Amino acid sequence: MAYPSGVNRPLPEALSDNGVGTDFSLVYAYDADDAVPWKLFDANMPPFLNSLTELLPGWGYWVKVNANHTWSVEYLAE
Repeated sequence: MAYPSGVNRPLPEALSDNGVGTDFSLVYAYDADDAVPWKLFDANMPPFLNSLTELLPGWGYWVKVNANHTWSVEYLAE
């Protein structure tokens, strides 16, 4: 899944406010330039344990969903 917006959005709101609701459990991102490249948001973990806290413009994400949804993101410019 790509994040089609011009501004950062916090997790889990970036998904729950745009059609996914609460039907997801994990979100992964990969940053090859980081010493710890895999970032994770786990909806079942305390927020301070998540290394992925927001969705960034132009990045791709892997999202584990529990049901089919249409993700519709309104483009927000900076």
